[in-house]
Amino acid sequence: MLPLFLVGIVIAQVKVTNPGFEAGELGTVPTGWRVPTVVAEAGFAVKTVDQGCHGGTRCAMMTGVANHPATIFGNLIQTLPADGYTLRRIRLRAAIRVQGIQTRAQMWLRLDRPDNSMALLENMGDRPVTAAGMEDLRYRDERRRRR
Repeated sequence: MLPLFLVGIVIAQVKVTNPGFEAGELGTVPTGWRVPTVVAEAGFAVKTVDQGCHGGTRCAMMTGVANHPATIFGNLIQTLPADGYTLRRIRLRAAIRVQGIQTRAQMWLRLDRPDNSMALLENMGDRPVTAAGMEDLRYRDERRRRR
């Protein structure tokens, strides 16, 4: 019975769709990802490009406007069910480059419990990317979670 149980755990883990932004058409939001409506209405846009990428042949590029509302920030989102990740380590990594005056970028990982209360928020608020060069970022959550 143990092998079937382990197979069930592996199958239950939903993987990130298109993590390298390689799928989909150039010039469109990467397949499997979305830009919230309020973000798009504030003037932010995301598209798949094939120039200036760090690794792989494609990457996502976000552009914004100079005077967006202070409460709105650009983001590119993918939501996964957390069921298959209970008591598992979580690792998030990305290569991020920013351009422009007073521009910043942050990776964001949020984990919600079944009752929609927040179990984890790592948003790099204390260490945003602000330099023009490409930065390799990694986040690894070593804590074991309970439901």
